[in-house]
Amino acid sequence: MDYRAFCCYVYLGIIASFLFSEGCASSSKQVPTISQPTGSYHEVQKGETVWSIARSYQREVPEIVEANKLPDPSKLTVGQFLYIPRRDSSGDR
Repeated sequence: MDYRAFCCYVYLGIIASFLFSEGCASSSKQVPTISQPTGSYHEVQKGETVWSIARSYQREVPEIVEANKLPDPSKLTVGQFLYIPRRDSSGDR
């Protein structure tokens, strides 16, 4: 093994020991988690409104408007995808 390869292995060993040391594992920093959507998506068809879509999924209009951050719910585009939030297990939302 030549000197250059030896130095690379030593360097990688130092990095690995730093990454897997207890000091790193016991850090008080918490990694944020990103929740995955649990609802479904609906592709807007010609003539549909937020109200008609909400009704077909048994949802309230404000739920769909809020979930999709719609600035103007009266302006949907054919082919636009809307996120439809899933009802929770208690049936409240």
